Order: sequence, then structure tokens, then C-alpha cells
Amino acid sequence: MRESGEETGESAFPALMPLTLLHRIAHHPLPLVLTSDPDIQAILPLIHAGHVKAAMQVTLDPWGGGPQPGIVVTELTAAGRAALERLAREGE
Repeated sequence: MRESGEETGESAFPALMPLTLLHRIAHHPLPLVLTSDPDIQAILPLIHAGHVKAAMQVTLDPWGGGPQPGIVVTELTAAGRAALERLAREGE
């Protein structure tokens, strides 16, 4: 599993818009664990739109901290892939 945010040593991401996060999800291996507040705020509209399948879980901090809430993204759906394709066409 991959974790997001500075606490894991990955580069820090600015506050993400949902479609930016959708693009990031499409290019990372799943499951992807999101723990930062901006990521969690950005994923909620994607879940409600049916673009991803995800569940809230208690995750363990890989650096030895205690349990923390996280959202585990398990699937980029057909609707999510279609949204990315539409964005790519609009960007041309």
C-alpha cells in the first residue's frame, strides 16, 4: 500500500482538486491510502460521483505513530476512466 502526504517521505502535494487527484490515482498502483486532509476532501466528490471505489479505514502511520483515519482507494471505475478521457479530449 502507498500512503500520501509528507509523513511518508513522498513529495508534498498542494491542496488537490478532485480531478487532479483522479489523475494521480490513475497513475499509482492500488490500493492507495490517503491520509492528508486535502486528499480526503478531494476524494469525497469522486466517491459520490462513482469515479472511484474507496472505504474509510484506520491506518497505521508507517513512521511509528499511532493509528489514523485514512481512505483506501481500491478501484478506478469505468466512470472515472471516462472522466479522464473527456478531460484529455477537452485539453487538446
